[in-house]
Amino acid sequence: MKIFELRFLDKLEIAILVRGYKARDDLDALEEAKRLCKTHAIEVWHGDRRVARINKGNMPLATAARQSL
Repeated sequence: MKIFELRFLDKLEIAILVRGYKARDDLDALEEAKRLCKTHAIEVWHGDRRVARINKGNMPLATAARQSL
């Protein structure tokens, strides 16, 4: 198991809550973030590597956004 960070972001893109999460791999951590993103955007981190970003409500990511995947 790996330890990931789920960073809940406010409207200004500032992390207001960081939650540790144990997962087998990136995809498991991403599924947990998708399940929790109803009220905030969430970034999934593994150490100093950003795995992904999930928008609030799992809205589609902008293809031109640097903050996507």
